[in-house]
Amino acid sequence: MITSFVIVGRPIGCVIVDRRDGAPECILQLEAEAPFRNENRTIGTDTYEVRIWKGLADECRSALTAGSVVAVKGRIEPAKIGGIKTLKLIGEKLSYIAEPSAAANH
Repeated sequence: MITSFVIVGRPIGCVIVDRRDGAPECILQLEAEAPFRNENRTIGTDTYEVRIWKGLADECRSALTAGSVVAVKGRIEPAKIGGIKTLKLIGEKLSYIAEPSAAANH
């Protein structure tokens, strides 16, 4: 069973919160191109929420800028929120693909 993911997209939000154990956690929102055409036959975007912990959370705070393009690799973790089974995306590696000025040209 494969429980990993890679998302390449633009950061549209980053909130740092403290976990119960006191470690920082970055809740990173990424906007990525959809993998298929919608009913209008155009390619839209999807928004993903990725949780990034500890040292990478601090890096997110200082290095991510709106308009840049990043790749996040991580694992998919089952979770239960309010009694509903769901999945969490846990980022384990963050790579910078393009800075804001270069990303705007593509």
